[in-house]
Amino acid sequence: MAILTGLCSCRKNLLDVQPTNLLTPAQIVSNDGTVMAWVASLYRDLPMEDYSFIEGNFWRFPDGGTQYLANLDDEASDQWNPGGSYMNGATYDQIYKAIRNVNSFISIVGAATNFPAAQVAQYVAEGKFIRGYCYYGLVKYYGGVPIVLDLPATPVPLPRNTETAVYDLIKTDLDAAAAGLPALAAGYLNANTVVNGSSYGYGRANKWVALALESRVMHHAGCEGLFGANDANFTIALAGAQAGTTGIVGIDAAHGTTYMQAAFNASAAVIASNVFTLYSKYAPGDLVKNFEYLFYDTKQGDSNTEAIFNRGYDLATSGNYTHSQDLLVLPYYIRSAVGYSNALEASCDFMDKFETTDGSNPAAAPSVGTFYHYPSMTAPFAGKEPRYFGTLISNGTFFKTAIITAQQGVILGGSTINGSAFSQFFDTKVGSSTYKTFNADPTKFNAGDTYVVGTGNSNYNGNKTTWLKKWTDPVTPQTLIADYKSQTSWMDLRYGEVLLDYAEASFELGHAVTESTAVINQIRARAGLAPVAAATRAIIRHERLIELAYENKSWWDYIGWRSLTSDFTNRQEYNMACYWDVDTNDYVYWRVTNGGTRNFPSSMYYNNIPSSDLGTDALLIKNPGY
Repeated sequence: MAILTGLCSCRKNLLDVQPTNLLTPAQIVSNDGTVMAWVASLYRDLPMEDYSFIEGNFWRFPDGGTQYLANLDDEASDQWNPGGSYMNGATYDQIYKAIRNVNSFISIVGAATNFPAAQVAQYVAEGKFIRGYCYYGLVKYYGGVPIVLDLPATPVPLPRNTETAVYDLIKTDLDAAAAGLPALAAGYLNANTVVNGSSYGYGRANKWVALALESRVMHHAGCEGLFGANDANFTIALAGAQAGTTGIVGIDAAHGTTYMQAAFNASAAVIASNVFTLYSKYAPGDLVKNFEYLFYDTKQGDSNTEAIFNRGYDLATSGNYTHSQDLLVLPYYIRSAVGYSNALEASCDFMDKFETTDGSNPAAAPSVGTFYHYPSMTAPFAGKEPRYFGTLISNGTFFKTAIITAQQGVILGGSTINGSAFSQFFDTKVGSSTYKTFNADPTKFNAGDTYVVGTGNSNYNGNKTTWLKKWTDPVTPQTLIADYKSQTSWMDLRYGEVLLDYAEASFELGHAVTESTAVINQIRARAGLAPVAAATRAIIRHERLIELAYENKSWWDYIGWRSLTSDFTNRQEYNMACYWDVDTNDYVYWRVTNGGTRNFPSSMYYNNIPSSDLGTDALLIKNPGY
């Protein structure tokens, strides 16, 4: 794609001068094909937190699979505790590179005279959607950043704009995008529609995509403003730092209300369009499969009524883009021959959030060091709501080709005996001084010995009893899973999130509680749960943490609610052990501590500006706590 070589050229800092190796504007806009090649590069560079967002950077191979956003909060059991900035130092410049590219697009294509005016206007609106998306990445990572809308010919140092100024710009861009992009009809993800000479559909913004993004952005900014005083330590830090006293980071309550109203308006417009419904292909017959396949039926043509904006990863339609999610998250027993497995296993803290379908309390949650006996491996999770089994592969349940289990060993005479990762055979001969374990068959035991067959076929990482099902390909044989072979497309914006934005905005703006209650009960009904009598802040937040889990949303909710430090200060998180008790002939679970206590400093509400950029632009200042 030679046209893009100069437009995407590497930059030393955000003040890079105009490249000189560009094609001329006339050549770039000579036909729709060259313009669409440019458009494709703009979407490719979106700072989208999908499968390949790892270690605070985009388009990464997941390595050990322990530095996703889910490892930062309490979803995944493998904790990531950076203690400060968690964004990769290159991310700041990568996003500004994308912004430079889209600014060039808006300028050059916006001046084109060889396309109809309506088509040019649509291109410009699309560029503003992409620019708004990029600035949202910057502002939620760093707070206020320099706003760059033109193409400076010479380097000029730029100061950081206030956080509210950046959010105002994003809203302006997304309003323009919503006004200028086509309002496509239901089913637009299945087949493209030509509007004013340009084809719109899967993977490309339209009116509803712009409004759904505005709903997300304004919801986050609104929460920051309304709950900014929740963290007293951060309030003190703001007062003692230049970035705080000048508004470079932090949003006041008045702006918070304005932004929350904008979130309400945008989400209400998406709802009123009647273009989307909650995915119900397998409901009400199989609510577990329905929630699981909501995140699998994401490629073009899958007729997913909930999807608003997807990034294609299937080889047929996505330009050969793939990812490695399945390689990392498959249970050990059905892992790929390439290796890896068991990434993003859930913590007990996350598992405990799920309700039971009948409204009763779930089976007693095992406490630390106390043995709880159950008649089956699945009994502790019996009655959990369908979203639990649609999100997680629970201990003792079937996935792909096998029942996946996490028995760690056996208990004999009150003592635990650990097995291996695979089928376990334990020598329980009376009088033995040791207990042998094998990966093979019981014929290897000595004559007269007795044995117990273990079922810890995926217990490779210790005290963990669930694996990630959401986003995991349930169909492709594990023999075909390898690095960059996964083709499940990423659903970036969906109707369920819009409904939750609407419910929270309605509640926090003081609307009649019936308004938010009705929407929350739509989400709960799809999950097979009884309606709530009246929505509360706690109920709304609970539904967000369950419904949007493992979608890279929960971390940003903790950030927006300004509850990060209160929710994680001196917090001990837990995993769960599972053993077979030889003496009582039943399964035993107990809770075990997961690492040490966690503490997130209030500085982690923002990342610091990378030191390389602080060094090249004297007008940039650090964030509080750095």
